[in-house]
Amino acid sequence: MRAGVEGCEAHFEIKNSWPNGYEALVTVRASAKPLKGWTVSWTLPGGQSIKQLWNGTLSVDGEMIKVEPADWNVRVDGTTNFGLLADTNGPHPVTPQVACTSP
Repeated sequence: MRAGVEGCEAHFEIKNSWPNGYEALVTVRASAKPLKGWTVSWTLPGGQSIKQLWNGTLSVDGEMIKVEPADWNVRVDGTTNFGLLADTNGPHPVTPQVACTSP
């Protein structure tokens, strides 16, 4: 799924899945001008939980997920990405609708 506001877009792609889990890659794109920070957020589908995340900083509040940049990818002139491993209830992961914001 791809979503964003002017200047910031995010694309969530499930790269690999197995019973009760999956690996995803989220690409953050500067669409109008370079980003000076970004936040990607989504609501985790029921029964899913994130067990590992790289290239970003994860915050979890119930089912609400927020990922902000690591120290080295705050500024984006083009694209950057982060990856994650998630647990699910069952063999078919659901791709969430993501939102991207930038200050």
